[in-house]
Amino acid sequence: MTTVLNVIDLEGYLPHRGINLLPDEMTIEEEGVHGITKTCFTADDVRGRGIFWRDDGTGGQCWYEPFIAELMALTGVPLLAKELAAEGKISVFSMISNITVHADAPLGKDIIGETRLVRRRRGFATFASQAFIRGENGNELVFEGEVMSGAAALADVAAAPVRPLAATNGEAVEQAVWKEPAFTFCHEITEHDDASLTAVYRYPEDHPLVPGHFPDAPLMMGVTQWAAVADAALQLKKKLGIAGPITVNGRAYREDGSEVVNVRDLTLDDSGAGGIPRILSTKRIAFREPIRPGDGVFIEVKLA
Repeated sequence: MTTVLNVIDLEGYLPHRGINLLPDEMTIEEEGVHGITKTCFTADDVRGRGIFWRDDGTGGQCWYEPFIAELMALTGVPLLAKELAAEGKISVFSMISNITVHADAPLGKDIIGETRLVRRRRGFATFASQAFIRGENGNELVFEGEVMSGAAALADVAAAPVRPLAATNGEAVEQAVWKEPAFTFCHEITEHDDASLTAVYRYPEDHPLVPGHFPDAPLMMGVTQWAAVADAALQLKKKLGIAGPITVNGRAYREDGSEVVNVRDLTLDDSGAGGIPRILSTKRIAFREPIRPGDGVFIEVKLA
């Protein structure tokens, strides 16, 4: 049985999502274990998705890598939506692993997402995911990884407390110009040495992602927590004067030491076109706790 969903259908399947990267259309095949999406937008997208860009280093714009991962997660979630809705629950991402970014994905081209449900155990579902760009010479692989999803009641998500971070007095981080201004995810460097760096990020209540990511219980997107570790890795790279790729292990944690996200073997490189930082691969991103608007976290990275 094959089910084809347009964007209106998808809004019904994913009521906890606003503009944030909903695909243009989705096909569900093989009794709900195989999903295929098609998505295309430009910077002036009428649904607001044009904010998910970065500079490609040649004067054009392409997808910022974390948001391809988000699109792949949203290609898998509708496979579970009806089942979870019957239980009064929604999907929440617990891990993304074995990520490889093979090539840039230019804005304005069809990006084809494909996920297959490969495991279900103890309330968690794992999807093998790939993204392709449709071009004149066929499909080009740009991204692959595995997404693990759990489930929660929206009321429980909404009940997570806001935990602001006390004032800090670190070295201000310059806002990146190669991606959307609000998508610089570290604000200050509080300490660093010859192998590590700690920075601070505070998620603003007026951040452009707040209205669309869990509209009734806004949360910082998990993939932007990954981006925060990448931003801190870039600052460490600059401090150490490292040429070429850098690989780090990183985490975000609260003032009381509780861990929010843990990232293993993130490799970042800015030696390509235009000196634009690119996330090349990541072994694992494990999401521990949600970040609410008004929350603040420390971001720590160490050379792997």
